[in-house]
Amino acid sequence: MFRKVLFILVSITALGYAQFGVSPSTIKAKVNSITYEEAPFYPAVFFRSGSQNIDVRFNPLLSEIAKRLALNVDVVVEVRGYFHPRGDGEDKVSLAMRRAIKVKEAILNLSKNKKFIKDRVVTQPSPDPARIDRGVAGSTDPKIQAENQLAVISTAPMTKFGVDELIKDSYKLVKILEYNPLAFAIVRSQNPGDWREISEKLPPHVVWRVFYFTSFERGVTVHGDWVVRRPWCNVELGGKISADAVNASAKSQLYGFIREDGYPVGVFATPNISFGVIDPRWNYYVVALEESPAGNSWAWSKPIKFKISGKEERTERWFVVNYDLPDIKLSEEPYAIANRFVVARRIIELVDAGFKLDVTIVGHTDVLKDEERSRQQSLYWAQLEMGAIIDIVAICKNVGKIGNWFDEHGVKITARGEMGNEPATLGGKIFCDNSLPEGRLGNRRVEVVIKATR
Repeated sequence: MFRKVLFILVSITALGYAQFGVSPSTIKAKVNSITYEEAPFYPAVFFRSGSQNIDVRFNPLLSEIAKRLALNVDVVVEVRGYFHPRGDGEDKVSLAMRRAIKVKEAILNLSKNKKFIKDRVVTQPSPDPARIDRGVAGSTDPKIQAENQLAVISTAPMTKFGVDELIKDSYKLVKILEYNPLAFAIVRSQNPGDWREISEKLPPHVVWRVFYFTSFERGVTVHGDWVVRRPWCNVELGGKISADAVNASAKSQLYGFIREDGYPVGVFATPNISFGVIDPRWNYYVVALEESPAGNSWAWSKPIKFKISGKEERTERWFVVNYDLPDIKLSEEPYAIANRFVVARRIIELVDAGFKLDVTIVGHTDVLKDEERSRQQSLYWAQLEMGAIIDIVAICKNVGKIGNWFDEHGVKITARGEMGNEPATLGGKIFCDNSLPEGRLGNRRVEVVIKATR
């Protein structure tokens, strides 16, 4: 029987710089089974032909972006409006701009912390008539038209550092990652030793959000992509977690409960923080926003850990990346690099905890009429991601022949193409409906399914 777990954070008073106290630091958990699943968070709002009115079905997405912006004090979101040359009438460029403005207004109106985000949502019209072009930009196909009548929400790179600069002094990077719990850094280099050397200098609450990507370019970029591309997650827990109260101390007007990889479990305007079912195999942090004349920043608690007992079975479904139909190369989008790195670390963590793993990389498309093309494309995307994840495991474990590591630890890893047969779900409900344009774009994706027993 699944049991919802509730923690209350009470008694908030000021306590020092950068971290504040949380007690108890360890919580007991007896776990029989965990089902963890993620669904694509596709950051776009779609409109009817010639319209700038936002359908209420997008309110949860826009509300979530508003919450995530409030958590990340430096991230700027850009809303870019698009149009279709045949489906949107005469006043197309102006309509694209109005769509972007309407999305910005909706994000602000749905925010409970408007003052934290009002200056960090900017708008632009697209100079391109068709964002998605399958042959002819002016196509009369209603599906192609619908996939161009939208406003896309994105973030720009936040800043860049030199590798040697951070090896010498990582303070600036730590501050950015502390102030922005959903931001992450990518160390780009041909030498993974650069990433290891930087990581060794970072505190636990930010090191989980520093990733490596093999590149001829040598530098460290910081991104806020997870504000708009972090997938939604759902957890079902078989077993129980002791109902200890987590008592924090700080002084703030905004609070958050953050998983160690940056996932925002909750954002609250009062110190009485509550949250539902969580996965006890992660560490968590309480954060409190501190306002000062110099600007806003977060104070972090010490990690909240769980001591787990019992025989455990796990089924985890991780979202990695969305692909567009013409894509034939591994995605180098920052959020995709971060997501596949989190999955690779998850595989290592479960193996180190004594689990036997069956890992399947699954590619999906939407409902293409050409089934053979759909099968080939979804399998190809899965194979691209499988190769990348295997390479990251090798880098993290610092081993040459990674196949031997998988074999020695009983890890079975395969790739599969599912075409459009499995629309994304969350909590047992279809999350990406192929009858809707946002559903079709969300369903062109790669996921990782991990089955673990111990």
